[in-house]
Amino acid sequence: MLFAGNVFHTTNSELIEFKKDNFVSLREVINQDSSSKLLLKLNTIESKHETLYLYINSPGGSVMAGLEIINYIKSLQQRSKKIICIAHNAMSMAFVIFQYCSERCILHSSTLMQHQMSLGIQGKLYDINSRMSYLNSLETKLNHDQASRLNMTEDKFTKLIQNDWWLYSDDIINNNVADKMVSIFCSFDNYDEQVIVNTIFGEIQIKYSACPLINYPLHIVFPTINFSEKKKSEFMDTHINFIKKYI
Repeated sequence: MLFAGNVFHTTNSELIEFKKDNFVSLREVINQDSSSKLLLKLNTIESKHETLYLYINSPGGSVMAGLEIINYIKSLQQRSKKIICIAHNAMSMAFVIFQYCSERCILHSSTLMQHQMSLGIQGKLYDINSRMSYLNSLETKLNHDQASRLNMTEDKFTKLIQNDWWLYSDDIINNNVADKMVSIFCSFDNYDEQVIVNTIFGEIQIKYSACPLINYPLHIVFPTINFSEKKKSEFMDTHINFIKKYI
């Protein structure tokens, strides 16, 4: 049984139990693949509980893929499901998703960050202008929704995110970016989940603990790279943080 949350604080916080079938985890870059897997698991467990938990530990990613997650959260809420999100680290699009949850919880060591939308566009001038008009409308809508959830004016929120706006622990609560602090634990017998991703290093097979509190990969295999075990270990020690950007 693994606990996380109340590390440096002596005050009591609500204790949330993760069971095998009452939560999903978003602990990677947000893209079409990770979004689809998350929605598939939500669809699998949604009929089993009235309250579902979403554990977030993500640097953000694709706005379009993130919107798919938000749309699904809204559909669950319309069916009287309560979506409680626990953000460990939620940056960029993960920050946006967090604001659409029924209840927003953090751990005592949580870090959140928001900034302006980032993008790259190429093509014909008129196509770029049309695309920019669409993106401006989308950003305005998302900023409006986030500012409203934070009980903040859009002007103030927009100014805060002109540069990276970092928040840690109590600051998250004090700025109304989250509702409360909690502690969490996994009560199920541990098992592994395997993820296969394509990276600049070729195909990588990553094995995680199903309990999201164990965030570091348990095992990483490079099927296309002919390394000795010693060399693989040395490679991982040197490049793990770089590799995780692509996971």
